[in-house]
Amino acid sequence: EAIRSAWLSINWDHFDHVPYYFSNRLSISLAAGVPHLTSHHPGYEHLFGDCEGLFLARSPDEALDIAEYLLSLPTRKLIELGESAGAFAHARLEATKVYSDLFEVIVSRLFQPQPGRA
Repeated sequence: EAIRSAWLSINWDHFDHVPYYFSNRLSISLAAGVPHLTSHHPGYEHLFGDCEGLFLARSPDEALDIAEYLLSLPTRKLIELGESAGAFAHARLEATKVYSDLFEVIVSRLFQPQPGRA
């Protein structure tokens, strides 16, 4: 509720040097349906490159600049970015989707046809 009442959410991660790392705070913030600004991690461009409502900063100063830019946008644009973030989270980060994808990968790897076996 607190995130949904804001125009944007901001988080600075302690582990921004760890590639691909993110906690459930990122998913929760995106699912709340407001634009989200967080620290960049190597690999985020692969995981979140098509998430229009997620903004990445490489330094606290850059985060401030991005936050000021976002808050300068028309209200309708912030709403659209938030809706995009929420749609991304529900389509890609919701638990049943994540575990379903994980299960599919495991099955495909365990039950691949072995060369030379019938």
